[in-house]
Amino acid sequence: MAQYFTHAGYEVVGAHNGRDALAMVQVHQPDVVLLDVHMPGMTGIDVLQQMRLRWRTIPVIMVSGSDDLELAKSSLRRGAIDYVHKPYDFEILHRCVAAATTHQ
Repeated sequence: MAQYFTHAGYEVVGAHNGRDALAMVQVHQPDVVLLDVHMPGMTGIDVLQQMRLRWRTIPVIMVSGSDDLELAKSSLRRGAIDYVHKPYDFEILHRCVAAATTHQ
């Protein structure tokens, strides 16, 4: 994913776990965050909740290999702007990111 978006012209910063993701957001203040639901340490849902407390306006797109409809709905209720199922179509994911960055 990082390679795809870097090649598409985006500046990409990655994190290996939820705590690192929160630290990266604090430092880099990204235009959009792609957040995996299943991450080591903290779940993506936990990270999303922390982000909404600290940075309400940064768009978050959740990505997950789970096809659990309730999980997707819960993510959206908690403040994610979209939920993309893996394996994702990069064209669709790219459209989600582009829409998120233009509607801030």
